[in-house]
Amino acid sequence: MRKVLLQILIFSAIFIVISNLTRFLMWLHFIPQNADATKLLKMYLFGSYHDVRFLSAAFLPLLLCGFLSYFAPLLKIKGGGGVRFYSLISGLYISLVAILCVAFSFIKYYYYEMYKSKIDMFIFNVQDEEFGTIFEIIWSNYPIIFALFVLVLAVGVCILINHKILKINLKPIRLNFFILIVLNFILIGIYVLALRGPYHQILMNERNYRFANLEMINDIALNPIMAFSWALKTSKELFHFRLQRLIIPKINRTFFLILWKVLRIMP
Repeated sequence: MRKVLLQILIFSAIFIVISNLTRFLMWLHFIPQNADATKLLKMYLFGSYHDVRFLSAAFLPLLLCGFLSYFAPLLKIKGGGGVRFYSLISGLYISLVAILCVAFSFIKYYYYEMYKSKIDMFIFNVQDEEFGTIFEIIWSNYPIIFALFVLVLAVGVCILINHKILKINLKPIRLNFFILIVLNFILIGIYVLALRGPYHQILMNERNYRFANLEMINDIALNPIMAFSWALKTSKELFHFRLQRLIIPKINRTFFLILWKVLRIMP
């Protein structure tokens, strides 16, 4: 469990730094120099918390593996195949999270550069275009080679760090069973706070993420993957709404037509 917690803490810190580096670059290029310093500080603080919300959800499978390690010795230093299996799976999973974080950092920057907005449902308009046209536009206007290099570098660094973490020789700690239970409940409580926030209402939600008068500060503060999930949800709701508007009137017309015919043949 301690190695799993090290994985979650270390990689969360790395990905939060990457997100804040993106915010810093966007601050330099898009936010006026006379912007309120307090709001800028909140941009980094609330943005980091928004990253924590995503990363808490993303690393939940690793936390579950940590709890399973109490029953199956996955992370014993002198274990058998369990150690190698967990090392491989966790390395692949963390690499996937790294790819998402880095790729969406690029998308967030260039999407805002073009549309002056957070990632929203209009990002799905590209599916209506021809793939060749979209690829040509992306290839000619954006640093694809540099982005791919950064992605490969991020994956390599994450695999290396993950290997180093799992090779750490931690001294065993013997705890009373009751103390162990209490510590695990505290851990679960902290994790729930990271996912939802300390109040009844979820912090940095789609409805309450705005804290600054400048909309660009609110947009830049958002975690791009969370913003993408909101956009996907909105797009699906709009699709179902349009589908209902198309189908329900037809169903109603069909129903009344059948009813009219039935009434006509009745004596």
